[in-house]
Amino acid sequence: YVTAKKSVEVCRNQFLLMLDFLKPGGSCMWIHSGSHLDTYLFYLNWLNRMFERLRVTNTLVPSRSPVYTIAENFIPGDSDAALKACDDFREFLLTHPADPSTPEIWQVSSWAEVQSLLNPNSQLLKDLHAV
Repeated sequence: YVTAKKSVEVCRNQFLLMLDFLKPGGSCMWIHSGSHLDTYLFYLNWLNRMFERLRVTNTLVPSRSPVYTIAENFIPGDSDAALKACDDFREFLLTHPADPSTPEIWQVSSWAEVQSLLNPNSQLLKDLHAV
């Protein structure tokens, strides 16, 4: 529980910093545990709406290795949908405490959520299969 809480708290803070300081067109890297795929996909779903391209990779043993996500070309100024996603994600992060005792808030709960994330981006799907 302590590790899960710290993970949620760190991710929440990282994304708030990204939303506040990353300039349009910028890129960033996010590292997440490969053993918490439901939480990883939850965040990936948000990032996919705000960046032009996402690449996913890992090293060593997939079940124990961190997953590295490189998000390229931050696009909030290029699209009303991306700008709305940024605003909605910021609002979500600010209104939900970093508390994993309610995992449904911080996790993907159905295949439909993941399927909508993966279908439009075949390279992302290939990357995730490789991980």
